[in-house]
Amino acid sequence: MRIPVRVLSLLVLIVMTRLAPSVRADDRQGESPRLVVIVVIDQLRADYLTRFEPWFGDDGFRRLFREGAHFANAHFTSSASATAPGHATIATGANPRVHGIVGNKWFMDTGTTQSQYAVYDDACDGVPSSERGGSHRSPRRLGARTLGDQMKLADRRTRVVSIALKDRAAIFLGGRLADTAIWWDFGAGKWVSSSFYGDALPAYVTTLNNEDPTKRFAGYVWRPLTPESAREGAYPLETAWHPMIEQLGLHFPHALPERNEAMLGAFHDAMTATPAGIEVTLDLVERAIAAEELGRDDVPDLLCVGFSSNDLVGHFFGPQSAEVMDMTVQTDRQIARLLEMLDKQVGPDRYILALAADHGVAATPEVTRRLNLPGGLYDPRQLGVDLNGRLQAQFFDVAGAENGERLIVVGVEVPWIYFNMPLVNTLPVERRKAFFDSAVDYLRAREFITDAFGPDTLAGAAPPESDMGRLLAWNSWNPENAGQVCLQIRPGWKKRDANLAGHNGGSAPERHVPILLRAKGIAPGRYHGAASPCDIVVTLSALLGIEPPNCAQGRVLSEAIPPR
Repeated sequence: MRIPVRVLSLLVLIVMTRLAPSVRADDRQGESPRLVVIVVIDQLRADYLTRFEPWFGDDGFRRLFREGAHFANAHFTSSASATAPGHATIATGANPRVHGIVGNKWFMDTGTTQSQYAVYDDACDGVPSSERGGSHRSPRRLGARTLGDQMKLADRRTRVVSIALKDRAAIFLGGRLADTAIWWDFGAGKWVSSSFYGDALPAYVTTLNNEDPTKRFAGYVWRPLTPESAREGAYPLETAWHPMIEQLGLHFPHALPERNEAMLGAFHDAMTATPAGIEVTLDLVERAIAAEELGRDDVPDLLCVGFSSNDLVGHFFGPQSAEVMDMTVQTDRQIARLLEMLDKQVGPDRYILALAADHGVAATPEVTRRLNLPGGLYDPRQLGVDLNGRLQAQFFDVAGAENGERLIVVGVEVPWIYFNMPLVNTLPVERRKAFFDSAVDYLRAREFITDAFGPDTLAGAAPPESDMGRLLAWNSWNPENAGQVCLQIRPGWKKRDANLAGHNGGSAPERHVPILLRAKGIAPGRYHGAASPCDIVVTLSALLGIEPPNCAQGRVLSEAIPPR
C-alpha cells in the first residue's frame, strides 16, 4: 500500500517534533562550559568537610562530592596565610614570591612605620563616592595575571564578575581585567566598588542597595542546624572576650542587635559574622548572574564568589567551637542554593565550579591551654621593641656617647619583620650581614618561634622540598613588599591581637584547605594525593582549552581528568 505524500509528511513532522527536545539536549551536553565559577570560603579548613559531613544535606557539599573531585590533601606552599595572599594565589596560580601579595598589609621601605593595605590605590575613588568602603581600592599591586585576565586575553567578550564581602577577596579574585568587582561597605551595609572598574555601580547593584539589602535580616536569630548532641564535643567560649560576642551572646541562639538608627552600625557588623553574611552575598550573586547574562552565549565567562563570613565566625569563636561547626553546615545549605541558581540560570552542564579556601586556621591557645598542650600567646609589638633595643646596642650605639633611641624595626606583620633599610644600609656590607645574623639568632631563641630566615635565605636559591620550613618562607618572600626576615611560629602559639583564633604562623592546619572541582568529564571521588591551590586555575585553564595565567606555578590535576 502506498502512503499518500501528505500523510507521510505529517508522520515525518510528528517524529521530528518528538525527537527535537532530545536532540537539543544531546547538543547541549556536547557544549563546552560557558561559565566558570570560583568559590572561595574564607578560613574553611580542609577537615571541616569531612568532620561535619554527617550534618550536610544532599544538595550542597555532598552534591559536589558526588559530581566532582574532592582533593582532601591540598596545602598552600607558602607561609603567608591570610586573606589577601590566599585569594591572590588561588586567582593567579602563583605564590606570593611571584604575585607580590605577601600579606593583608605591609610596611613601606621609607624608614618609617608607614604601612600599606594590599588593595590600596590613591588614584581610585569609591563608587558610589558617598560611601567610604570603596575608596582607594584596586588590584594594581597584584603582580601576576589571574584566570579572569587570561580568559579576557583569549576572548575579549568574556565577562568577569567578582563578589565578596571583603574588598581584598573580590579584588584579587577578579584581577586587573575584571568587568565588575563588588564588595561590602561594613559600616553602611551596602555594596560598593571602585572607580578602577567604572564611574558607577551596575544598575542591578544600585537597585539592590536602594532596596536596603540588610532590611530582611531585622530580628534575625542564628539558630543552629546541627543537633545539640553533635555540638556536645565542641569547646564553648567561657567569657565574652570581644564586643562582638557581647552583642551576639556567648552561646546559641545568637540574636542580632536591634536594627534601629542608633544600632545600625553594630547590626551590620554582627550580621556579617553569622550565616546572614553568606545569604546577603548570594542575594547579589543571583542578580549578577541574571543581569550580566553570565554563561548565556558561546563565550565562557567567569564568576568569582567569596564567602567572607566564615572567617569572622572562626576568629570570634574559634575552630573548635559549635559556631564554626554550624557555620560550615549553614554554608552547605548556601552552596546548595548557589548550585540551584546556576542550574536554573545557566544549565547544570554549562558551568564548571571550583571551590577552595584562602587559608586554614590553628587551634586557639585558650583551648589548648585547657588541655595542657604546649603553646600560648605572644606579643608581636613587644617582640619588635625588644629586637630593636638589642640591634641598636650591638650595631648603632656609640660608646661613651648620648645614644637616642633609633627606629630599627619599623614593624612586625607576622610572618614578616620589617627593618629600617635606609638606616641598615648605612652599615658596611660585613656589618650588615652580621646585623641580620644577630637578628635571626635572637628570634630563633624565642620560645614561640620555630625558625627565622633572613635575606641570605629569602633572596637566595630555592631550597629543596625536603626543607619545608625554608621553602615556605622562600615562596612567601617578594623583594618589593616582604620584610627582611620571615618567622616560622611554633605550633600552638598565636599572636596577641583582636582575634581568638589565628592563621599567621605557617603551620600545616593554617595551610590545609579543601579543593572541590565539579565539571563535565571530571572523575568523581576523594583524592588524597598532594595538591595545592596553585593547581586550581591551571586545571581550569586546561578544561577551558586556554593557556594558564602567565606566572602560574601549579599543575593540572590530571588524576581527576580521564583521557579523552
